[in-house]
Amino acid sequence: MNEVLRAIHRCDEVPVVVVDGFESAEEAVAGSGPAVTVTVCESHVGAADAWLKGFHPILRADESVGQGCGWVHDFREPEVVLRAHVDAWLGRLSGLDLADYDDWAAYLSAAHERLCTLHGLELGHTGGGGAVSSIGMAAGEGDGGGLEVALHFLGHAEVLAAMGLMTDSPDSCC
Repeated sequence: MNEVLRAIHRCDEVPVVVVDGFESAEEAVAGSGPAVTVTVCESHVGAADAWLKGFHPILRADESVGQGCGWVHDFREPEVVLRAHVDAWLGRLSGLDLADYDDWAAYLSAAHERLCTLHGLELGHTGGGGAVSSIGMAAGEGDGGGLEVALHFLGHAEVLAAMGLMTDSPDSCC
C-alpha cells in the first residue's frame, strides 16, 4: 500500500479528530481501509470537510492522533495524489491544464516556469523557501521519476500557497 504524507494547511493546534475519507459509501460500511486520513483540531473540522469533497468521510475522535492539524495520510496511488494536487490548487494557481502536457514532469516544470514568471522570479528559482521554490523542487524530482519525493515538495507547496507564501517563507513547515 502506498502512503503519501501531505498537509492541507498549517495550524499549531492539537488535533483531536481524525477524518477517514473513503472513495465509496460501500467501502466505509465494509470496513475497507480509507483512501485518505486527515487529522484536524476542533477549529478545522470544516476545512477537512471542504478538502474531502467527493469522499465519504467518517469522523472519529482519537486522542492519539500523532500528527499536526491538517496533515493528510493519502493512501492512493502517487499519480492519483498528483492529480488531486492539480485539481485542488496547482491548476488554478498556475492556470495550466494537465491535459496539455505529455507527462507529470513536463506539467510540473511548466507550472514552475509560469509561477516564476508571474511572481517576477528567475526561471528555475528554488530559493527563498516559498511555494514557487517547492514546486520547482517537485518539478526536479518529477524529471527524475521520483513521484513520491515530488509529492513531498507539493505537499509543502500546498501549505505555503494556502498561507500566501508564494516567493518566501520564514521557516519550513514540513
